[in-house]
Amino acid sequence: MILGEHELLFGSVPYENRLCVYFDILGWRSHIEEAGSDPRRIARLRAALANFSAFAQPSGSQGHAGRISTFSDNVILSIGWEPSIYASWTEGLAQLVFGSALQGFFLRGAVTTGLLHHSEAGVFGPALNRAYELEQKLAFGPRVILDPERPELIREDLPWVRRAGDAAMIDPYVTGFIDRIRRRPVDAGPYLETYQELTGVAVGTTLVDIPAAALMGSILERLSAELRRPLPARAQQQLSWLFDHVAQATGVEARAADLGLPEPLAN
Repeated sequence: MILGEHELLFGSVPYENRLCVYFDILGWRSHIEEAGSDPRRIARLRAALANFSAFAQPSGSQGHAGRISTFSDNVILSIGWEPSIYASWTEGLAQLVFGSALQGFFLRGAVTTGLLHHSEAGVFGPALNRAYELEQKLAFGPRVILDPERPELIREDLPWVRRAGDAAMIDPYVTGFIDRIRRRPVDAGPYLETYQELTGVAVGTTLVDIPAAALMGSILERLSAELRRPLPARAQQQLSWLFDHVAQATGVEARAADLGLPEPLAN
């Protein structure tokens, strides 16, 4: 497109090189329809989105503040790219994926790096285009994949980065990762303060130690309940894939098909 000088009078704004995460919540429309006009159910949906905003704060993203933009359940998180922040930020992302699953919200998205503009005015750029493309074409189910064209992101030395089928992904459904989180002393105060400010919900600060197997079992129960909801066939197949993935990681022999649930969607 050829632009005249009178169309380029808005100053100069360069892109930044940023780590970009794009994801949405599988079956969000169904969650909204089921919530209806029930204020308590609506509050549950708001709390799910507040988790994402809290993550972008320094206390929620392992001490590294980022930016967040949301539209309904579409979420873009970004932070200036430096290799030194990758491990801590993606560990926080893995916790976000796991915590959302415990609440019955399953995330599907992608992580990349590249040129991006992300400010209070909005977010756009090649990195977001790439993350969206990956989410649409490779993240066939509830998983957050890593850009295969960014080898610096495929850190299989990290306990929460694993290959599954055709792509590497952020994978918190590993007992070793959960035990790592459970063993670490956590000062949840700042995160919970941010969460309370965003939702208006007071949350206790006493930490309860729950075994990894119990947490994974809770997610399997959530998935089983979700799979019995009136979801589109493709969404059911995608959740069946995650059911089988978590069951295998937990050592549970049963698979979705054994329980009369939809066959998983092959990746």
